[in-house]
Amino acid sequence: MNNLTSFEEQGIEVDASIITPNDYQTALSGEPGNYFKRAMGHPKVTSIRHVEEAHSAFGKSESSPGSGGAEKQQRTLIDTTNILLDEIIDGRRDCFLIATTDQAHRFDSAIYRRFVEKGAIIDISKFWMNKENLKKIIFLEIKRHQIPTQYTPESEELDLAAERIYTVFKERSLKISPAYVRKLIESVINIRGDFIVKFLDNSVLVRSAFQLVAKNVYGELYSKVVDRMDRNVSWDEYVGDIKDKFSEMANNCFNYGVSEDKGVVLTGPPGSGKTFLVRTWLSSNLKVHDIATSPSALQDPSSPVHGAVSNLEKVYDIAKMVAPTIIFFDEGDALAPKRSGTGGQPSDVLTNKFLNIIDGEIPLNKVFTVLTTNRLDILDPALIRSKRLKALEISGHMRQKDIFDIIKKQFDVIPHKREFEMEKIIETAQGICNTPADYSSFTEKAIALCSTEYKVLQKLRDLEKSTRQEKFDFVKLNFKTILGVLDAVKAPPLLKSNIKNDLQNFVTHYDQILKAVSHVSSEESYPLVENHLESARREISSSPVRKGSIQLNEFLETELSKEPQVGFIIGVGPTT
Repeated sequence: MNNLTSFEEQGIEVDASIITPNDYQTALSGEPGNYFKRAMGHPKVTSIRHVEEAHSAFGKSESSPGSGGAEKQQRTLIDTTNILLDEIIDGRRDCFLIATTDQAHRFDSAIYRRFVEKGAIIDISKFWMNKENLKKIIFLEIKRHQIPTQYTPESEELDLAAERIYTVFKERSLKISPAYVRKLIESVINIRGDFIVKFLDNSVLVRSAFQLVAKNVYGELYSKVVDRMDRNVSWDEYVGDIKDKFSEMANNCFNYGVSEDKGVVLTGPPGSGKTFLVRTWLSSNLKVHDIATSPSALQDPSSPVHGAVSNLEKVYDIAKMVAPTIIFFDEGDALAPKRSGTGGQPSDVLTNKFLNIIDGEIPLNKVFTVLTTNRLDILDPALIRSKRLKALEISGHMRQKDIFDIIKKQFDVIPHKREFEMEKIIETAQGICNTPADYSSFTEKAIALCSTEYKVLQKLRDLEKSTRQEKFDFVKLNFKTILGVLDAVKAPPLLKSNIKNDLQNFVTHYDQILKAVSHVSSEESYPLVENHLESARREISSSPVRKGSIQLNEFLETELSKEPQVGFIIGVGPTT
């Protein structure tokens, strides 16, 4: 059977069409099967039907008592398909059925068995491993473009191009597919205006071409995940020896071809600096792309599990194309949770696919995987065994020197003069800061208070020619900040007291206030004082999350002291 024209020449009319999911998917109860049967045409008419994305029509159903509508709809499709296949097998329907899919594992077992016994299962990916077949794709794509270099089907350059394309795809751990090959050739032509085999020896050109392939094939997904991490930090900003271990593993993967270093699981409590570590490393390695996503972002609402599996494969294909690449998964415990004993849980499918990608038949090359989690205990243990991902613990507990380094780096880049020692910061932060993120947040809050006060001070001076009411309105809306300004410049206590007791006195004492801040001529002359630390502590402590934690810590500290105390603590949890 060469083509439909040959049938027509023999006087045989053939009804040929493509069936897509849009032809049968519907919210009407029991209707998907009827729509699919209608799309298959009349049983007595000679026909050819190509079912695209066949896993949607032939996919197994998880229906059970109490299952949702989607599962029941899928069951009607499966029942109808089995009837139609029996009609074709028994000769009651004159139809040649072609089903294409990239997810054959989702087929209902009864349907798949019919294709095996009465039809044929063809792995098209193996078809393209034949050089002659690949040459045809290369030649057809080149002929689509008007380029200076001319090729013929018998050209020796086509043999060289096929061999080089095999090598390029192997280097990137990519499977050969017509779509990828055609897009690669098209991208090279778009960049260089021609296609010459030696272009494929230029690693920079090939990487740029593959980047265009990834954008064209996975446009929306590419824009969502590639190079989204903030690199506006420096390597020196991360404090702790753990960064040297992480850097060694990443360098082994990208520069030295150490196959054991495929990635890492960063485990530690929230705020311990897991994400920050990756950001600081990327800031010093600008040639490495990053792909940042999470299991929840990979999910497809219409197919939560299988959609996530499909998107996971796409993410890794993008990473291989634009390699060297770091793939960063937040909420890593949701990507590869511990598999069930029976292997029947939906999440097992995602875990199995991830394990297969990390340690599959095609090894990853220059793709470094990073997972973060604070629940290492619920990750599948097979993930962190030898030759897969290694685990690095980032506890967040720091030495005094580490705390000093974090604080010093933040204060080194601000213009405001600091009127206290570093020890005062640590003392004020005691009880509310435990991790690097806590100390960074605390110092950033104090610095922000100081900067805001300086801006308010400048506006305060601009009110000199304003009306009494305008001055009153300003102080009414900025009262707390103005009191902070007076504290920072050490204004007379009586002046602060007069304003605090009656806002109308602000206008009366306006000249005195200006005199108190007259020595401040720039940000450098506006000091960062202890009051800023105390205000930062009060604001952070007042947040609902912090408040409960601080009260519990203070209670336990009191209970464990030598002095007898009276108190109680309430906990919620299962009884033992």
